[in-house]
Amino acid sequence: MAVGLIAILSACHDDDDNGSPWGIGQSDPGTALTATGSIDRQNPGKTTYTVREAFLVQGDKDSHILRYIFTSNDSLDLIIVKRTQDYNYHSVTAANDNLLASALFNGNALTMGSGAAVSIQPRPSENRFSTVVNVHTAELGDFNGTVEHVPYITHQ
Repeated sequence: MAVGLIAILSACHDDDDNGSPWGIGQSDPGTALTATGSIDRQNPGKTTYTVREAFLVQGDKDSHILRYIFTSNDSLDLIIVKRTQDYNYHSVTAANDNLLASALFNGNALTMGSGAAVSIQPRPSENRFSTVVNVHTAELGDFNGTVEHVPYITHQ
């Protein structure tokens, strides 16, 4: 019985995670094209941005960049700081919690409202992430959506 349990636990570990804090191994940048989903921008009106590619990549120091590039050639970058094993990142948080530090649309910084958040959920069996965006901004309204199959790439 113990041998079977060890085999099951071993099968759940991703040996290719390269010590990643995510439990997801890094992938080639070309895998960013495997991401699927859309993000709606609301208030005022509604615009749906369909994802052409998306990825998570190491940024400066302790930050990471979650980048969405849309079929319209627009882009949304969410800069996060991972401090815990929790999947959620908030714009207003305690000093020791995960942080959604900033948001940029087409390279322009956005002022995030309270309650802005992103969830980055590892899917070890796919070596990818599922992400849920709920970002409120003063300039462009709310960004809401789900993007699946987001890889952790080696560089941008």
